[in-house]
Amino acid sequence: MGDTFDHMQVDAEMTDRAVLFSFRSRDENSHWREAQVDKGEFLTVWRQAAARIEAILAQANES
Repeated sequence: MGDTFDHMQVDAEMTDRAVLFSFRSRDENSHWREAQVDKGEFLTVWRQAAARIEAILAQANES
Protein backbone atom coordinates (compact mmCIF):
# COMPACT_ATOMS: atom_id res chain seq x y z
CA MET A 1 0.00 0.00 0.00
CA GLY A 2 2.72 2.44 -0.87
CA ASP A 3 0.63 4.56 -3.21
CA THR A 4 -2.38 6.42 -1.83
CA PHE A 5 -4.86 4.62 -4.06
CA ASP A 6 -3.14 1.33 -4.85
CA HIS A 7 -5.53 -0.43 -2.49
CA MET A 8 -8.67 0.77 -4.31
CA GLN A 9 -10.51 -0.39 -7.40
CA VAL A 10 -13.53 1.40 -8.84
CA ASP A 11 -15.64 -0.14 -11.59
CA ALA A 12 -18.56 1.40 -13.44
CA GLU A 13 -20.93 -0.51 -15.66
CA MET A 14 -23.57 1.22 -17.72
CA THR A 15 -26.71 -0.34 -19.13
CA ASP A 16 -29.71 1.23 -20.84
CA ARG A 17 -31.47 1.44 -17.49
CA ALA A 18 -28.81 1.80 -14.83
CA VAL A 19 -25.29 2.77 -13.90
CA LEU A 20 -23.69 0.31 -11.49
CA PHE A 21 -20.69 1.32 -9.41
CA SER A 22 -18.55 -1.07 -7.41
CA PHE A 23 -15.87 0.09 -5.00
CA ARG A 24 -13.34 -2.40 -3.72
CA SER A 25 -10.63 -1.82 -1.19
CA ARG A 26 -8.13 -4.04 0.57
CA ASP A 27 -8.19 -4.11 4.34
CA GLU A 28 -5.09 -4.31 6.51
CA ASN A 29 -4.88 -8.06 5.78
CA SER A 30 -5.09 -7.49 2.00
CA HIS A 31 -8.58 -8.98 1.79
CA TRP A 32 -10.77 -7.31 -0.82
CA ARG A 33 -13.97 -5.70 0.45
CA GLU A 34 -16.73 -4.47 -1.86
CA ALA A 35 -19.45 -1.86 -1.52
CA GLN A 36 -22.04 -0.76 -4.03
CA VAL A 37 -23.37 2.76 -4.24
CA ASP A 38 -26.92 3.58 -5.24
CA LYS A 39 -27.15 5.33 -8.61
CA GLY A 40 -29.21 8.20 -7.20
CA GLU A 41 -26.76 8.83 -4.38
CA PHE A 42 -23.80 8.77 -6.77
CA LEU A 43 -25.47 11.19 -9.19
CA THR A 44 -26.37 13.58 -6.38
CA VAL A 45 -22.77 13.71 -5.18
CA TRP A 46 -21.47 13.96 -8.76
CA ARG A 47 -23.73 16.91 -9.52
CA GLN A 48 -22.57 18.66 -6.37
CA ALA A 49 -18.93 18.17 -7.37
CA ALA A 50 -19.34 18.88 -11.10
CA ALA A 51 -19.10 22.67 -10.83
CA ARG A 52 -15.88 22.46 -8.83
CA ILE A 53 -14.37 19.92 -11.21
CA GLU A 54 -15.21 22.16 -14.18
CA ALA A 55 -13.60 25.15 -12.43
CA ILE A 56 -10.40 23.18 -11.77
CA LEU A 57 -10.25 22.05 -15.41
CA ALA A 58 -10.84 25.61 -16.62
CA GLN A 59 -7.95 26.88 -14.47
CA ALA A 60 -5.70 24.15 -15.85
CA ASN A 61 -6.57 25.14 -19.41
CA GLU A 62 -5.72 28.79 -18.69
CA SER A 63 -2.16 28.00 -17.64
